[in-house]
Amino acid sequence: MLLMLGDSLTYEGNWSQLLHRDDIINEGINGDTTYGMLYRLDAMNLLHVKTVCIMAGINDLASGENADDIFDRYEMIIEYFRNLNIHVIIESTLYVSQDMYEYEFFNSKVAKLNAHLQNFATEHSLQFLDINSHLSDNSILNTRYTVDGVHLNSAAYEVWGEVLCNNL
Repeated sequence: MLLMLGDSLTYEGNWSQLLHRDDIINEGINGDTTYGMLYRLDAMNLLHVKTVCIMAGINDLASGENADDIFDRYEMIIEYFRNLNIHVIIESTLYVSQDMYEYEFFNSKVAKLNAHLQNFATEHSLQFLDINSHLSDNSILNTRYTVDGVHLNSAAYEVWGEVLCNNL
């Protein structure tokens, strides 16, 4: 089983179709934060889960949280799965497009969070998938991949799905 954990970006993906598999649990929730994910870990049925793909943090940042505190919670989430011997794939938190207010300031926070995540992945021999490198230009989500500056369109999900397929 593959668990997709995240917020609305994860929730909106048709992962069974995108990844060409029928053993996927989508635990994406609209508006979710790392607080919410951490809180609901014990309620998830993880009995047959072998791998978890995590993308989180955008809603935390939007609510004014700083990257360091978000990373601390992210680390607890990752360790929870590692303690259950579940393979963890960390996916980069996505940038927003230039259509968003103060996008440069916001994306600098995203970059800081992703740097923490990538360093953690390297230090602990975990997979870090830089989805931004496929959907963004110059640390800005490409407008051809978004419907509102944050949420993704079908073309973006196709790219994301292909990246995942190539790394599972």
